[in-house]
Amino acid sequence: MTVSPGPTRPRAAGSPLSAFAAPQVLGVRPRCAARAHVRGEGLGPRRLTCTGCGLARESGRGTVWGAPVDPWFQLPLWLRAPYEGEVVWAFNQRHLAELRAHVAAGLREHGTGTTRSTFARLPGWLTSAKNRDQVLAVLDRLAER
Repeated sequence: MTVSPGPTRPRAAGSPLSAFAAPQVLGVRPRCAARAHVRGEGLGPRRLTCTGCGLARESGRGTVWGAPVDPWFQLPLWLRAPYEGEVVWAFNQRHLAELRAHVAAGLREHGTGTTRSTFARLPGWLTSAKNRDQVLAVLDRLAER
């Protein structure tokens, strides 16, 4: 007897948003509109390098989390797109892939103590079943950047 597997249920790993910022965050340098890389490990200072104008800069220690900007330099994120008056965003391709898998899942499991995880804190409009197809289309467009 063959048992068919049930729906995919990603389990919230409990990772904070900062875990998705390693090893780099992709931003947009407003001066030249090119992709900039903000590289580093952990929550310490980072190095910004711009592929368009060649700018290189070191960050300070202050960070801003939870907005569609890179936490160290507050550059707009490279992987961001509008959706119904909101902004869909990701720090990098790994963050984008995890976000897509979470949104695509019909059923999601949350373990105990995961209320601080990135995915437990996503806005309802992003994870709502009624928006799923449109949000996935936005995420797929971002993956092509």
